[in-house]
Amino acid sequence: MTPPGVPYLRKEYLSWFLHRVLPDRKRIRRKRIYIARGDAGTRRILNEEELIRMLAPLGFQTYELGTMPIWEQIELFYDAEIVVSAHGSGLTNMIFSDGIDIVELFNSPFVRPHYWYLSTSVGHRHHFVYGSSLKKYDDFVVPVATVRARVEEVLHSRDVSRE
Repeated sequence: MTPPGVPYLRKEYLSWFLHRVLPDRKRIRRKRIYIARGDAGTRRILNEEELIRMLAPLGFQTYELGTMPIWEQIELFYDAEIVVSAHGSGLTNMIFSDGIDIVELFNSPFVRPHYWYLSTSVGHRHHFVYGSSLKKYDDFVVPVATVRARVEEVLHSRDVSRE
């Protein structure tokens, strides 16, 4: 779909695809999504329960995408406002969203920009938080207070832009 080494989707290809799979209804844009990695083999968040408890009062619901059929994932992301997730394939669902914020959690300061490129190519705002590991595939502890501050900053900027 794109030349080798080009990490984005060409708009004409994406438009063709989305026209065939997106729901035929108005977007709700109220879903605050946290993608859990309980079924992942690597890069698991060791303090995920603490993170989930912190996100819940901010209106986030937790989803394990590996247990959901693709049509449910499309519906979920179609109505997204903000997504918090560890770096992983579940973030590819962002192509079903429109103008959302992504807060990507990395296990280490070694950023893999795959989803930043994808996010940028579809017009999303992308934010990062780094965890405690120094190795690419290790499980990690996420700094919950830092995630909270980043999410609150994003939500505040969304509120301000609506005024």
